[in-house]
Amino acid sequence: MKNGNLVLAGVATVVVALCLIFSFIYLQGDSQDGPAGYDTDTLRTDVVAGDYYVVEMTSDGADFQTPQRFTVLAMIVDDGRIFYQSTISQYSWTTAEEFANVLPAGAEPVRTEVIDTAFGERECQVYLEEAAIDTYAWYSNGCLYRLQVEVPNPDSALPDTVITFDIVESTLYSDAAPEHPQADVKEPEVGDWMAYDTIVIDAGTGATINQTATREVIESIDGDNIQVRTFIDGVDQGLSVYPKDVFLTGIGPDFDGAKVGSGAFMLDGGIVSCDRYVASDEVFTINALIVDGMTLCAFSEYEGYLGIICITDTSLI
Repeated sequence: MKNGNLVLAGVATVVVALCLIFSFIYLQGDSQDGPAGYDTDTLRTDVVAGDYYVVEMTSDGADFQTPQRFTVLAMIVDDGRIFYQSTISQYSWTTAEEFANVLPAGAEPVRTEVIDTAFGERECQVYLEEAAIDTYAWYSNGCLYRLQVEVPNPDSALPDTVITFDIVESTLYSDAAPEHPQADVKEPEVGDWMAYDTIVIDAGTGATINQTATREVIESIDGDNIQVRTFIDGVDQGLSVYPKDVFLTGIGPDFDGAKVGSGAFMLDGGIVSCDRYVASDEVFTINALIVDGMTLCAFSEYEGYLGIICITDTSLI
Protein backbone atom coordinates (compact mmCIF):
# COMPACT_ATOMS: atom_id res chain seq x y z
CA MET A 1 0.00 0.00 0.00
CA LYS A 2 1.39 3.39 -0.95
CA ASN A 3 1.48 6.27 1.48
CA GLY A 4 -1.00 8.96 0.53
CA ASN A 5 -3.86 11.05 1.74
CA LEU A 6 -3.65 10.63 5.49
CA VAL A 7 -7.34 11.34 6.08
CA LEU A 8 -7.84 7.63 5.39
CA ALA A 9 -4.81 6.27 7.23
CA GLY A 10 -5.47 3.27 9.40
CA VAL A 11 -9.09 2.56 8.48
CA ALA A 12 -8.84 -1.22 8.27
CA THR A 13 -12.48 -1.67 7.26
CA VAL A 14 -11.95 0.13 3.97
CA VAL A 15 -8.60 -1.29 2.89
CA VAL A 16 -9.60 -1.47 -0.76
CA ALA A 17 -10.68 2.15 -0.74
CA LEU A 18 -7.47 3.17 0.99
CA CYS A 19 -5.23 1.55 -1.59
CA LEU A 20 -6.92 3.43 -4.39
CA ILE A 21 -7.26 6.77 -2.68
CA PHE A 22 -3.67 6.86 -1.41
CA SER A 23 -2.66 8.32 -4.77
CA PHE A 24 -3.38 11.90 -3.61
CA ILE A 25 -0.23 14.03 -3.92
CA TYR A 26 0.71 17.65 -3.64
CA LEU A 27 -0.31 19.97 -6.49
CA GLN A 28 1.80 23.12 -6.42
CA GLY A 29 0.20 26.49 -6.97
CA ASP A 30 -3.44 25.39 -7.15
CA SER A 31 -4.82 26.67 -3.87
CA GLN A 32 -7.97 28.74 -4.12
CA ASP A 33 -9.00 31.99 -2.58
CA GLY A 34 -11.89 31.66 -0.21
CA PRO A 35 -15.23 32.72 -1.71
CA ALA A 36 -16.90 35.93 -0.61
CA GLY A 37 -19.49 35.58 2.11
CA TYR A 38 -17.95 32.61 3.88
CA ASP A 39 -15.13 32.32 6.38
CA THR A 40 -11.97 30.56 5.22
CA ASP A 41 -9.07 28.77 6.84
CA THR A 42 -5.41 28.89 5.86
CA LEU A 43 -3.54 25.62 5.48
CA ARG A 44 -0.10 25.54 7.10
CA THR A 45 2.04 23.00 5.22
CA ASP A 46 5.21 23.40 7.31
CA VAL A 47 4.26 20.42 9.48
CA VAL A 48 5.94 20.14 12.88
CA ALA A 49 6.06 17.31 15.38
CA GLY A 50 2.84 17.57 17.38
CA ASP A 51 0.60 18.66 14.50
CA TYR A 52 -2.51 16.51 14.26
CA TYR A 53 -5.97 16.32 12.80
CA VAL A 54 -9.13 14.48 13.81
CA VAL A 55 -11.35 12.72 11.29
CA GLU A 56 -14.92 11.51 11.65
CA MET A 57 -15.84 8.59 9.40
CA THR A 58 -19.46 7.72 8.59
CA SER A 59 -20.91 5.16 6.22
CA ASP A 60 -24.29 4.22 4.83
CA GLY A 61 -23.24 0.56 4.51
CA ALA A 62 -24.24 -2.11 7.04
CA ASP A 63 -20.82 -3.77 6.77
CA PHE A 64 -19.00 -0.84 8.38
CA GLN A 65 -18.99 0.41 11.94
CA THR A 66 -20.13 4.02 11.93
CA PRO A 67 -19.55 6.69 13.05
CA GLN A 68 -15.91 6.44 14.01
CA ARG A 69 -13.37 9.08 14.99
CA PHE A 70 -9.63 8.83 14.74
CA THR A 71 -6.64 11.13 15.23
CA VAL A 72 -3.53 11.28 13.05
CA LEU A 73 -0.44 12.73 14.76
CA ALA A 74 2.89 13.84 13.30
CA MET A 75 5.36 12.16 15.66
CA ILE A 76 8.62 13.01 13.90
CA VAL A 77 9.50 15.46 11.13
CA ASP A 78 12.66 14.46 9.29
CA ASP A 79 13.80 16.21 6.10
CA GLY A 80 10.31 16.58 4.64
CA ARG A 81 9.15 13.16 5.82
CA ILE A 82 6.62 12.64 8.58
CA PHE A 83 6.49 9.60 10.83
CA TYR A 84 2.88 9.50 11.96
CA GLN A 85 0.71 7.65 14.46
CA SER A 86 -3.05 7.14 14.32
CA THR A 87 -5.49 6.08 17.00
CA ILE A 88 -6.40 3.11 14.80
CA SER A 89 -3.02 1.55 15.64
CA GLN A 90 -1.16 2.54 12.51
CA TYR A 91 2.37 3.91 12.23
CA SER A 92 4.16 4.81 9.00
CA TRP A 93 6.09 7.39 7.00
CA THR A 94 4.52 9.90 4.63
CA THR A 95 5.42 13.29 3.18
CA ALA A 96 4.62 16.63 4.76
CA GLU A 97 2.39 17.49 1.80
CA GLU A 98 0.40 14.27 2.06
CA PHE A 99 0.06 14.63 5.83
CA ALA A 100 -1.38 18.10 5.33
CA ASN A 101 -4.00 16.72 2.89
CA VAL A 102 -3.29 19.32 0.23
CA LEU A 103 -5.05 19.50 -3.13
CA PRO A 104 -4.96 16.28 -5.17
CA ALA A 105 -3.47 15.77 -8.58
CA GLY A 106 -5.53 13.94 -11.19
CA ALA A 107 -8.87 15.07 -9.77
CA GLU A 108 -11.18 17.27 -11.81
CA PRO A 109 -13.33 20.11 -10.39
CA VAL A 110 -16.99 19.24 -10.92
CA ARG A 111 -19.01 21.77 -8.93
CA THR A 112 -19.07 24.16 -5.99
CA GLU A 113 -21.06 23.36 -2.87
CA VAL A 114 -21.67 24.95 0.53
CA ILE A 115 -21.28 22.43 3.37
CA ASP A 116 -21.47 22.61 7.16
CA THR A 117 -18.10 21.80 8.70
CA ALA A 118 -16.72 21.74 12.23
CA PHE A 119 -15.24 25.16 11.41
CA GLY A 120 -18.48 26.71 10.13
CA GLU A 121 -20.07 26.94 6.69
CA ARG A 122 -17.60 26.67 3.82
CA GLU A 123 -18.19 27.08 0.10
CA CYS A 124 -16.01 24.37 -1.42
CA GLN A 125 -14.79 23.35 -4.82
CA VAL A 126 -15.68 19.69 -5.21
CA TYR A 127 -13.16 17.52 -7.05
CA LEU A 128 -13.73 14.09 -8.55
CA GLU A 129 -11.12 11.43 -9.13
CA GLU A 130 -12.67 8.70 -11.24
CA ALA A 131 -11.34 5.18 -10.70
CA ALA A 132 -12.59 1.75 -9.67
CA ILE A 133 -13.71 3.58 -6.53
CA ASP A 134 -14.77 7.16 -7.27
CA THR A 135 -13.43 9.76 -4.84
CA TYR A 136 -14.93 13.20 -4.16
CA ALA A 137 -12.96 15.83 -2.23
CA TRP A 138 -14.27 19.14 -0.84
CA TYR A 139 -11.62 21.91 -0.74
CA SER A 140 -11.81 25.59 0.13
CA ASN A 141 -8.78 27.89 0.15
CA GLY A 142 -6.59 24.79 -0.22
CA CYS A 143 -8.02 23.12 2.90
CA LEU A 144 -9.63 19.70 2.74
CA TYR A 145 -12.88 19.45 4.71
CA ARG A 146 -14.45 16.26 3.40
CA LEU A 147 -13.51 13.18 1.42
CA GLN A 148 -16.12 10.74 0.15
CA VAL A 149 -15.66 7.38 -1.57
CA GLU A 150 -18.21 5.21 -3.32
CA VAL A 151 -17.36 1.53 -2.90
CA PRO A 152 -19.05 -0.60 -5.58
CA ASN A 153 -21.26 -3.41 -4.33
CA PRO A 154 -20.27 -6.81 -5.82
CA ASP A 155 -23.99 -7.34 -6.36
CA SER A 156 -24.83 -4.80 -9.05
CA ALA A 157 -28.49 -4.93 -8.04
CA LEU A 158 -27.60 -3.39 -4.65
CA PRO A 159 -26.52 0.21 -4.03
CA ASP A 160 -22.89 1.17 -3.58
CA THR A 161 -21.52 1.93 -0.11
CA VAL A 162 -20.72 5.61 0.46
CA ILE A 163 -18.06 6.36 3.08
CA THR A 164 -17.51 9.95 4.21
CA PHE A 165 -14.50 11.36 6.05
CA ASP A 166 -14.88 14.80 7.64
CA ILE A 167 -12.03 16.83 9.14
CA VAL A 168 -13.40 17.92 12.52
CA GLU A 169 -10.20 19.34 14.04
CA SER A 170 -6.83 20.31 12.59
CA THR A 171 -3.83 22.16 14.01
CA LEU A 172 -2.77 22.82 10.42
CA TYR A 173 -5.67 25.26 9.97
CA SER A 174 -3.78 27.68 12.20
CA ASP A 175 -0.73 29.88 11.74
CA ALA A 176 0.62 28.85 15.15
CA ALA A 177 2.33 25.52 15.77
CA PRO A 178 0.71 23.45 18.53
CA GLU A 179 2.16 23.11 22.01
CA HIS A 180 1.82 19.98 24.13
CA PRO A 181 2.93 19.29 27.72
CA GLN A 182 5.79 16.96 28.61
CA ALA A 183 5.09 13.94 30.79
CA ASP A 184 6.82 13.23 34.11
CA VAL A 185 8.18 9.74 34.76
CA LYS A 186 8.00 8.61 38.39
CA GLU A 187 10.81 6.79 40.17
CA PRO A 188 10.30 3.05 39.52
CA GLU A 189 8.96 1.01 42.44
CA VAL A 190 8.13 -2.66 42.94
CA GLY A 191 4.79 -3.36 41.25
CA ASP A 192 5.22 -0.70 38.55
CA TRP A 193 4.74 -1.89 34.99
CA MET A 194 4.84 -0.92 31.34
CA ALA A 195 2.93 -2.41 28.43
CA TYR A 196 3.99 -2.02 24.81
CA ASP A 197 3.27 -3.37 21.35
CA THR A 198 5.97 -4.66 19.03
CA ILE A 199 4.98 -4.40 15.37
CA VAL A 200 6.83 -5.52 12.22
CA ILE A 201 5.62 -3.94 8.97
CA ASP A 202 6.58 -4.68 5.37
CA ALA A 203 7.83 -1.24 4.34
CA GLY A 204 6.98 -1.87 0.69
CA THR A 205 3.34 -2.90 1.10
CA GLY A 206 2.45 -1.46 4.50
CA ALA A 207 1.21 -4.89 5.62
CA THR A 208 1.69 -5.89 9.27
CA ILE A 209 3.85 -9.02 9.37
CA ASN A 210 3.78 -9.59 13.10
CA GLN A 211 2.43 -7.91 16.23
CA THR A 212 2.88 -8.87 19.87
CA ALA A 213 1.80 -7.33 23.17
CA THR A 214 4.34 -7.26 26.01
CA ARG A 215 3.89 -6.39 29.68
CA GLU A 216 6.82 -5.97 32.08
CA VAL A 217 6.22 -5.87 35.83
CA ILE A 218 8.89 -4.85 38.37
CA GLU A 219 9.33 -7.61 40.97
CA SER A 220 12.37 -6.29 42.84
CA ILE A 221 14.89 -3.44 42.82
CA ASP A 222 18.50 -3.85 43.96
CA GLY A 223 20.36 -0.57 43.72
CA ASP A 224 20.45 0.35 40.03
CA ASN A 225 19.28 -3.08 38.88
CA ILE A 226 15.62 -3.78 38.23
CA GLN A 227 14.21 -7.31 38.10
CA VAL A 228 11.14 -7.64 35.89
CA ARG A 229 8.74 -10.40 34.95
CA THR A 230 7.81 -10.33 31.26
CA PHE A 231 4.57 -11.47 29.68
CA ILE A 232 4.26 -11.73 25.88
CA ASP A 233 0.70 -12.06 24.61
CA GLY A 234 -0.23 -13.06 28.17
CA VAL A 235 2.34 -15.86 28.47
CA ASP A 236 4.87 -15.65 31.33
CA GLN A 237 8.41 -15.44 29.93
CA GLY A 238 10.15 -15.47 33.32
CA LEU A 239 12.44 -13.00 35.08
CA SER A 240 15.13 -10.69 33.70
CA VAL A 241 17.41 -8.10 35.29
CA TYR A 242 18.21 -4.75 33.66
CA PRO A 243 20.04 -1.60 34.70
CA LYS A 244 17.47 1.11 35.41
CA ASP A 245 18.27 3.20 32.33
CA VAL A 246 18.08 0.15 30.02
CA PHE A 247 14.72 -0.83 31.53
CA LEU A 248 13.32 2.67 30.97
CA THR A 249 14.75 3.33 27.52
CA GLY A 250 14.87 -0.22 26.12
CA ILE A 251 18.17 0.73 24.46
CA GLY A 252 21.27 -1.28 25.38
CA PRO A 253 24.63 0.21 26.36
CA ASP A 254 26.21 -0.93 23.07
CA PHE A 255 24.22 1.75 21.21
CA ASP A 256 25.60 5.28 20.78
CA GLY A 257 22.78 7.80 20.98
CA ALA A 258 22.28 11.54 20.72
CA LYS A 259 19.38 13.96 20.95
CA VAL A 260 18.55 15.30 17.48
CA GLY A 261 15.28 17.19 17.93
CA SER A 262 11.76 16.98 19.27
CA GLY A 263 8.77 14.71 18.78
CA ALA A 264 5.24 14.01 19.95
CA PHE A 265 3.33 10.93 21.09
CA MET A 266 -0.27 10.01 21.89
CA LEU A 267 -0.53 8.67 25.42
CA ASP A 268 -3.55 7.98 27.61
CA GLY A 269 -5.93 9.96 25.45
CA GLY A 270 -3.66 13.01 25.13
CA ILE A 271 -0.59 14.19 23.25
CA VAL A 272 2.75 14.75 24.96
CA SER A 273 5.91 16.42 23.71
CA CYS A 274 9.15 14.50 23.95
CA ASP A 275 12.75 14.46 22.75
CA ARG A 276 13.87 12.64 19.63
CA TYR A 277 17.03 10.54 19.88
CA VAL A 278 18.92 8.53 17.28
CA ALA A 279 20.92 5.52 18.54
CA SER A 280 23.10 3.23 16.45
CA ASP A 281 25.23 0.12 16.71
CA GLU A 282 27.06 -1.76 13.94
CA VAL A 283 23.81 -2.96 12.36
CA PHE A 284 20.76 -0.95 13.42
CA THR A 285 19.81 2.71 13.65
CA ILE A 286 16.95 3.43 16.04
CA ASN A 287 14.79 6.54 16.22
CA ALA A 288 13.42 6.93 19.75
CA LEU A 289 10.97 9.33 21.35
CA ILE A 290 12.09 9.75 24.95
CA VAL A 291 10.51 11.75 27.76
CA ASP A 292 12.16 12.16 31.15
CA GLY A 293 14.45 9.18 30.50
CA MET A 294 11.74 6.78 29.28
CA THR A 295 11.18 5.65 25.69
CA LEU A 296 7.61 6.08 24.50
CA CYS A 297 8.21 4.82 20.96
CA ALA A 298 11.18 3.51 18.99
CA PHE A 299 11.46 2.29 15.43
CA SER A 300 14.07 1.01 13.01
CA GLU A 301 14.11 0.21 9.29
CA TYR A 302 16.07 -2.84 8.15
CA GLU A 303 16.12 -4.78 4.88
CA GLY A 304 12.67 -3.67 3.76
CA TYR A 305 10.97 -3.97 7.14
CA LEU A 306 9.92 -1.41 9.72
CA GLY A 307 10.08 -2.51 13.35
CA ILE A 308 8.16 -0.42 15.91
CA ILE A 309 7.88 -0.62 19.70
CA CYS A 310 5.40 1.76 21.33
CA ILE A 311 4.13 2.12 24.88
CA THR A 312 0.41 1.42 25.15
CA ASP A 313 0.03 1.89 28.92
CA THR A 314 2.21 2.25 32.02
CA SER A 315 2.07 3.02 35.73
CA LEU A 316 5.29 5.07 35.45
CA ILE A 317 3.62 8.13 33.87
